Formats: sequence, C-alpha cells, structure tokens
Amino acid sequence: MAKNVYVAGPLFNSLERGYLEQITAALEQAGYDTFLPHRDAGILGDLSDIRERRRIYHGDLAALDASDLLVALLTGADHDSGTCGELGYMVAKGKPCFGITDDVRRLNNLIWGLCHEGEWIASDIPALLALVQQHAPA
Repeated sequence: MAKNVYVAGPLFNSLERGYLEQITAALEQAGYDTFLPHRDAGILGDLSDIRERRRIYHGDLAALDASDLLVALLTGADHDSGTCGELGYMVAKGKPCFGITDDVRRLNNLIWGLCHEGEWIASDIPALLALVQQHAPA
C-alpha cells in the first residue's frame, strides 16, 4: 500500500480547510500518512516576505516528492491554481492523482484527464478512499 498522500486543495476559507481536514482524517484512519499544506507547512504565511515564499515553495516541492500519490479537492467555478500546479507536477513525476468533488459545475477537461481520465474522481470521502485503496501503487 502506498503510504504517503499529499492532500491538495484551495485553502482560502474555513470551509475549504475544514473539508480538506476531513479528507485527511479519513485517509489517516485508513492507515495513510498525509501531508496537508496548511497544517504541516503553515502554507498561509506572509507571501510578501520572499524568504517565506521560498520556504513554502521548497517545502511544497519536498512534500510532493516524498508523496506516493496526490488527492485533490476539485471544487469551485474554476479549480484552484495551486492545486492544478500540484496535480500537474505529480502526473509529470508519474505519480497517481485522485480527485474529489460533488460540485455540479463542469470539471476542467485537463484536470479530468490528470485524474486517470475521470476514473479516479470521487464524489464523497468513502468513494475516494475506495479508489485510493484500489488503485494506489503498492
């Protein structure tokens, strides 16, 4: 079972962060180690400070490199740009990416493709766990 999961998603309000924390808790209860940026790297730091920007950027890349797979929250009228960057980075590294959304708006076609042509996108946390457990690398 792949052990390290990077949990990506928008971090701009308490509802988004709260749902990401629920996803992370479910993955951890299922036996996965997780990296949740706002919890583990303090990603909501002062981006006007170049040293803080560099710390966050390099910490993010290190966490992505150390992860076996990525789970992305794909809600919103347009998907979060940071989340999309993380998805692209992981796919380029040959690591599987899974999505979760119950948003009724149209899913971006490239993001759909990065999540195994939509086959690895779930609409709720139990379905997401089932996909990860079934398709994550051993």
